Amino acid sequence: MRILVFGGSFNPVHIGHLFMAQEVAHEFSYEKVVFVPAFSPPHKALTEDPGAKLRLKMLNMAIGKDRMYKLDHCEIDRKGQSYTIDTIRHIIDSYDIDGKPGLLIGADLVEGFARWKEPETISRLCDIIVARRNNQPCALAYPHKIAGNRQINISSTDIKERIVSGRPWTPLVPKPVADFIKQKGLYGAFPCLGESK
Repeated sequence: MRILVFGGSFNPVHIGHLFMAQEVAHEFSYEKVVFVPAFSPPHKALTEDPGAKLRLKMLNMAIGKDRMYKLDHCEIDRKGQSYTIDTIRHIIDSYDIDGKPGLLIGADLVEGFARWKEPETISRLCDIIVARRNNQPCALAYPHKIAGNRQINISSTDIKERIVSGRPWTPLVPKPVADFIKQKGLYGAFPCLGESK
C-alpha cells in the first residue's frame, strides 16, 4: 500500500488539513493518509494548546470512518519532543508499504527543514512532498516534489483568533470538531452569532 504521512500539531484540525491531504494523495497516487499528531513539536511552540489527548480526539472526529485516512498516535505515546525521523522509522516498521512512504510538509516548513533531526536520513527514507501554502517559496535543498494543491487560506491560528474575537469560525472545521470545541469551551469558544446553545 502506498502511504502518505502527514504530521502536525492539528491545533485544531480544520478542513484545510483534510482537503490538502486528500488532494496531495490523489495527485501522487497514495492510497492512505496517516495523520500523526505531535505531542510536543520541537520547532514550534504550541499556543492555546488544550493538550495532546484532546487534539488527538478532535483529529479522530475529523477523519471519522473515512477509509482513506488513518490516525497514528505514536508521537503522543512516546511523549516528549516529537521528531519526524523517529516517526518515519515507526511507520516503515509498522505498515505494509509499497516503496517509500510519502512525507507531506507545508511550504512554511521548508526554510527550517535543514535543522530537523537527521534531515538527510528523512530524505533518503521518504519521498518528500511539499504542499504550497500562502504563496511561500517551496525551494528545498533535498530531493522533493512540489504538490499542485489548491491553496486555501485557513490556519489553526486564524481559527483560534476568530473564536476569541467572536467572529464566525465553525464552517472552517468539521462539524463534530466544532461541536466538541464549543462543548468543552476550548480556545475560549462560545456559540457564534445566530447559533443556539
